[in-house]
Amino acid sequence: MIFHNRNRLSEYEGRSFHSKKIKKVSVSPLDKRGMIRYDINRAFRIEEKTMRFPSAYNKTREWIMRIAENPETEVEKLPAERQICTILDVSRDTVRRVIAALVEEGILEVRHGNGTYINAAALKRHKKQLQPAGFTVGIIFYGGNSSVSLATYVWGILQSVINELSANNIRIMLLNIKSRGVLAISEIAAQGISGLIWFCPDKEQLEIISGLKEKEIPVVMVGGTLFHEKSLHYVGADDAEGGRMAGEYLLKNGHHDILYVARATSRNFDEARYEGYCQALARYGVSPDPALEITVLDLFEVYQAIRKQISSGKPFTAIFCADGIFLNVIQNAVRDENKKIPDDYSLITFSPGHEDFLPYAPVQILQDLEKYGVIAARGVIDLVTGRRIALLKEFMKPRLISGASCRKIPWNG
Repeated sequence: MIFHNRNRLSEYEGRSFHSKKIKKVSVSPLDKRGMIRYDINRAFRIEEKTMRFPSAYNKTREWIMRIAENPETEVEKLPAERQICTILDVSRDTVRRVIAALVEEGILEVRHGNGTYINAAALKRHKKQLQPAGFTVGIIFYGGNSSVSLATYVWGILQSVINELSANNIRIMLLNIKSRGVLAISEIAAQGISGLIWFCPDKEQLEIISGLKEKEIPVVMVGGTLFHEKSLHYVGADDAEGGRMAGEYLLKNGHHDILYVARATSRNFDEARYEGYCQALARYGVSPDPALEITVLDLFEVYQAIRKQISSGKPFTAIFCADGIFLNVIQNAVRDENKKIPDDYSLITFSPGHEDFLPYAPVQILQDLEKYGVIAARGVIDLVTGRRIALLKEFMKPRLISGASCRKIPWNG
């Protein structure tokens, strides 16, 4: 898991910016809990010179354009300047500069003494000429709090997303959502974003994402538990296939007493990995054994459970770590019981991202994080510009990396 510098990250909430491509950021050594720390300021390398407009200007412009382009509202006249200032919490000078720019482009028309009107013909021409650089894409993590810790794989995808959006000259806004339900929908829409990439949403955010869809703000979900929702855009891994691949790898190497370690949650992708693992067991005529399954909530519980299993539980020859965050803790627990990997226990893990810090190269089911980000970024661009109208559903096949953490044993089944 990777922790951002929370104070620095908060500086960028609600701001749109252009970012140079992210380069690999040096990290500090693992601490006692096996964590890595990144400095968000160094990672994004934000430079004020690359910003096209101040965020207030950008927010105001895109809010006005959204009103003008919404066919359901049929608005011909904009609200008064004072009303726009109140709604968006921006200065009157900002509103006037935006209106002046849109008047110069022909999209708005000021009728002195009668207000500001939308030029429908000019707007139609503008929509045909819309280029990717003309909008902002929002990014939300988990439940909407951009100050939370980012898992290793989320950070890897985020780098790819930002690189792809930056390559297309698209502004990016990190969003920290403080409301829930209908209020959150209004809060997000008021930011002036044209599209949204939401990392790892769950069922609590379903109402918000559905509401944004009704407001014609396309949302591309990356990971999370909503991949079964048929009408929502989703990019993620084929977790069932990953679970099957891990199980079959161990079974092919003679292991049928496998300790399955996973997070004790009802997340759909955890269930999918377990389902794939059980399919592999069934193919080899092995039944799932509850005595060889550890489902826990945090790292310390994993550590305790592994040590207890080794000292007094049912014997096993291999470990399937279904959540990569547990990899370092499992290694420490095995070591503290005076056992070794792979001499005493073989090990396979699901995309941990910590392989450089281990004394061996783990056998792992790896997800293509760069491809995740590229597909998500291009998807939201195409949805905003109208180049894509079909539903985006991408379930990418993981790949197996053969390391040194697994040994072959005679099959005793």
